[in-house]
Amino acid sequence: DQLLDGPQLANDIRGVLMRFRCEGPVAVGADIKDYFHEIYVTEEDAGLFRYYWFRDEKMEEIDLNEFLRHVFGAKSSNCVAIFTLQHHVEQHSTEYGPLVVQAVMRNMYIDDLIKSLRNTKVAKDFRVGITAALEAAGMNLCKWRSSHPEVLEGDTTDPAPAAPMDVSGAADDTFSTPPSSFEDFFRGHSFDSMNHRQFYLPRAIT
Repeated sequence: DQLLDGPQLANDIRGVLMRFRCEGPVAVGADIKDYFHEIYVTEEDAGLFRYYWFRDEKMEEIDLNEFLRHVFGAKSSNCVAIFTLQHHVEQHSTEYGPLVVQAVMRNMYIDDLIKSLRNTKVAKDFRVGITAALEAAGMNLCKWRSSHPEVLEGDTTDPAPAAPMDVSGAADDTFSTPPSSFEDFFRGHSFDSMNHRQFYLPRAIT
């Protein structure tokens, strides 16, 4: 409750979908893996992300832990993560080119990218370029999908591209990516030294 939202930097989902429908016949979509967890919390703010958890599987004693990276659900996470990504591509706009910069600024909703392009060659070059651009920022753009499977040839991101889908006549959001499961979140982010630090509490649970 003490965190500030910050300005609304996320694209309006209606605009993202309208641009997706009118930019070209070749559709691509992807997702930034563990988006918020790629952004470190500043030292002076880390205390706001403290939490209690059991010390071990015996569940008899607890420790006070502190997240060192932004977490999903915090009011400030959206603004901080979006600003960080947009600032990165703007700082390197000459290197990345207008197509990549425009995609980050106008074709993403939080951590999800959906874009349409004029042909498969442009789409494949775009996939390679934006993946490299985000990798330079320490972010993994993955789970690629496309209306044309050849666009995904040579992709080595992890998780790998989804299996081809028949999208003819589909009315649902074919290119959306499902949220991580509870197990995936805690397997990937439980209490390793990169994501949290520990404060010792001597008193056991009674």
